[in-house]
Amino acid sequence: MLIDASQFISQSLAPAFVLSGVGLLTVGLHNRLLVIAGRIRDLNREIRNSETPLKRQANARLQVKLLIRRVHLVRNALFLLYGAMGLMVLTALFIAFHELFGTFPKANMPIWAFLSGLFFILAAVVLEAFGIVINLTTIELDTQNSEAVQEDNQKA
Repeated sequence: MLIDASQFISQSLAPAFVLSGVGLLTVGLHNRLLVIAGRIRDLNREIRNSETPLKRQANARLQVKLLIRRVHLVRNALFLLYGAMGLMVLTALFIAFHELFGTFPKANMPIWAFLSGLFFILAAVVLEAFGIVINLTTIELDTQNSEAVQEDNQKA
């Protein structure tokens, strides 16, 4: 069987484009994970410091609790994105097998693999949306603490 190279390449481009986009999302989430981990370490350092006011320690503990939830969301989003990457590679392989062998056992497998990969990406985006809410909550907590410290300083 003679393979039409241009048709094969065009069919393989969609998973390749999605794969590169998912790779960029993954890099961004890895960076976010590192930033959150650093913030948790800083807050834990504040909590362990005996000179930190008790109000601030309590506030920092709440922030750490929320940030740990955020880390779990980022981790799960990363797992979903890795799954999407695998499904995009699988899609390209299914397309290749279909083109090479003509009668692939399940001709619709590339479609299902591609759609499943897109669903994984959507789920990762939803998890990140929840993460944004948690980020806003931690910022509000930190702002409340700053306002309380300013009020205490003004009273003194």
